[in-house]
Amino acid sequence: ICWSLITLLFKGVELFSTKLTIHYNQLADYLHSGDFFNFTINSLYLFAFVLIFALFRGGLMSLKSWQQCEGGGLLKALQNFHDSYNFSSRGDPEKIASKRYKDPTLIESIKRVFVTFLTIAPSGSGGLEGPVFHVGESVGAFVAKIARVTSNYDLRMLQVCGIAASIGTLFNAPLTAALFSIEVIYTDRMMSRKIFYAMIAAWLVSNLNQL
Repeated sequence: ICWSLITLLFKGVELFSTKLTIHYNQLADYLHSGDFFNFTINSLYLFAFVLIFALFRGGLMSLKSWQQCEGGGLLKALQNFHDSYNFSSRGDPEKIASKRYKDPTLIESIKRVFVTFLTIAPSGSGGLEGPVFHVGESVGAFVAKIARVTSNYDLRMLQVCGIAASIGTLFNAPLTAALFSIEVIYTDRMMSRKIFYAMIAAWLVSNLNQL
């Protein structure tokens, strides 16, 4: 799931970036040839195209249900991950269902892909690294939810795997993706079991990239 969403995002942004590059080249040709009429018309067309994307994205961000997809994505993913350490009732911390399940998971990842596309495709400022981090975490939480995982430890395991898969899909570097997912989340601690599963997830998406 994670591989499919990020591949779709990457290919979509790549396609639109290619089309915009062709358009910019045409504008340069019009300018050099002195054809200022076509240059003006196409400049207005480009401005209107970017404006429509911006207004549509701004409209989505005004809706409360879409506001969790605002920003770069990395901080939101880390917040979702560390929510599993906050418990609302007494008992075994690792056997209490996380409040992460109360928020959207798969829907959140799809929304993040769409918002990122609306931002980057028309040459907006931003990158893919932060958003795909959020997508991976959301997909991991989705798998935990449908599997009815009640252990927060296992929930965090799946979130780490989702993040490793997202970074692995984007950069096609499985070992780096596994190390990066552990490093960003746990900073100065190396989690041997989690990195093992993260490497499996990253290796899987690397093979899907090759196919």
